[in-house]
This record gives sequence, C-alpha cells and structure tokens, in this order.
Amino acid sequence: MSTRLLGSTRDALRHRAKHLYRRLPADRRVRGLGSFAHRRRLLLRKLVGGSWTVVVASPAGVRYPITADPVDELIAEDVAGRWHHAYFPDWPADVDPLPPSPTILDLGGHHGFFTVTALAEHPGSRVTVAEPNPASLACLRATIAHNGMSARVRVVPAGLGARRSTATLYTSPEGSWGDSLFEEDGATPGATVDLLPLADIVAVAPPDIVKCNAEGAEYQLIDQLAAEPWRPALLVVMVHPEFGDPESFEQQARALGYRLERDGPAGRPLYHLWRVTPGA
Repeated sequence: MSTRLLGSTRDALRHRAKHLYRRLPADRRVRGLGSFAHRRRLLLRKLVGGSWTVVVASPAGVRYPITADPVDELIAEDVAGRWHHAYFPDWPADVDPLPPSPTILDLGGHHGFFTVTALAEHPGSRVTVAEPNPASLACLRATIAHNGMSARVRVVPAGLGARRSTATLYTSPEGSWGDSLFEEDGATPGATVDLLPLADIVAVAPPDIVKCNAEGAEYQLIDQLAAEPWRPALLVVMVHPEFGDPESFEQQARALGYRLERDGPAGRPLYHLWRVTPGA
C-alpha cells in the first residue's frame, strides 16, 4: 500500500472517530485530561462500561487514578485544570509569605487529588489529610502511593466534629463527593465513621494552609478555629448553603481577621480566607 493511500486511510479513520465521538453522550466523553494514551484508555472504558482504574497525569506530572466513580475525572479536571487557580491562588502581597516547607491541612480528602496536587505545588510541604469514608480512604491512599508521596502525608481516618464521637455517613445520589453527615432527600445511611475535633486532627503542627471541602464541616471549622491560638495564612473553603448559614460563616471569618474573596464555579461557593498582615 502506498504512503499516499495509507495517509488517506488514516485521515478517513480519524474523521470517522471524531464523528462517533461527537455523537457520544456528554457523560461518556473524555475531557482532555492526561496524554492521548490516557484519553484513549478512558474513552475505551466509557464505551464498554468497564470499571478498571486508569491513571492519568497532569501537565505538572501529578498522577490521578481515575476509578469508575464518575466524579474522579471531574475533580481531577478541577484541581489540575480549569479551577486550579481557585485551589491554588496567587499569594497577595499583604499576606505573610509561606515558609519554605509549609504545613497543609486537607479536610475532606476524598480520593486524594487535592493532597497530591498540593504536595507537587509546594515541594517542601507536608499534608495532614482527614477523610472519614472507608471507601474513599482506600482510593486516597492509592493516589498518594501512585505519586510516591506517602512519607509526606499523614492520613487521619476521621471527619471533623465538635468532639470525639461517631456518626452515620449518608451516601449522596449525586456521587461520592456529596456523601455527608446530613440526612438529605435521596441519601441513604452508610458506614459509621469517626469524628475528631480540629485540635486532634491537626495534632502535629498548626497548618499554614487549610483546604476544606467536607459537606458542611466548614461551619465546625470556623467555630473551632476561633478557640485556637493559631491562624492559617490561607483557607480555601467550599461553603455549602444547604448545611449551614453562609452569612454567619462570613461574619465569623472576618471577626477572626480574614479577608474573604470569592472564586470557583457558579453555584458552588468557594472562598479564599486570607489572614491579612496588621497594618498592611
């Protein structure tokens, strides 16, 4: 077969593949995460309804194991791509600079995508990550292991609570990222999980950065932070209006000396709480 004919055949196949891809339902499309080989494996899994894990890599080299859980791909895209700036904002001049080896607290670690991205973003950092869901914990540990970062992570298998206790984790019909301690319409009771107060979760060293996306735990976080002698330089907080009072959260944050900035997708309030240097 001539080179010209081979090229023509290749172009025809590529055109046919693009045509078929455009006809796929939106939830079966691959959204450009990872290399061409990664996207091909993800697409194959979607087409056949497979459940195997596909490991993809961000441009920065962070590896994300994309399980059959449909939220994995969405979260990886958010953290590594379109909403990276929301999770890792530029540092303002009126906030104290980060130390060379910052300590980071990840409340609501889910499958670990923020944790490993934060460790890559801040090479000298260490992370304490709290996650109460047993199923998510297994994925979280796998994500950390895939990136060879286990020595830099302390995993706390618990959620944030007012005191040491246990609670029922409710499974959300919206996917694993919506599992919470609140009984919503459509939610089903799941595992009994451990809860720890903020002081027990932090334990080792006060964090310089806190990320909280934990389905209502942000209200416990701001309540308990008021009782602590330390203040993180930055809190990245997803606020859930269905689980508490966002206005009260904002008032408490300002009372603690934080400036609030809104970021993130519409309908999913994400705040940056900056500890402003006095007199700046």
